[in-house]
Amino acid sequence: DPVKGVSLAEKVFGAVETVEGVAQRLNAKIMGSVQPMAEKAAVSAQNERRAKELRETLAQQQKRLQALQEPFKGL
Repeated sequence: DPVKGVSLAEKVFGAVETVEGVAQRLNAKIMGSVQPMAEKAAVSAQNERRAKELRETLAQQQKRLQALQEPFKGL
């Protein structure tokens, strides 16, 4: 049971984990499950920023194109 601190060493040898050992083991498990989510969140945030930049660029280019086409309307 990971919460109670029953490790393989305790099961096999009857050894008792230290508080530091339990903390390290639990931190490793937590980091193992949290790290992939954090990496995905970072990539998602980066993609969102890039999409916003691309939308802004598109809007600017559309305005510029309209300004360039204006003199040719009605020809």
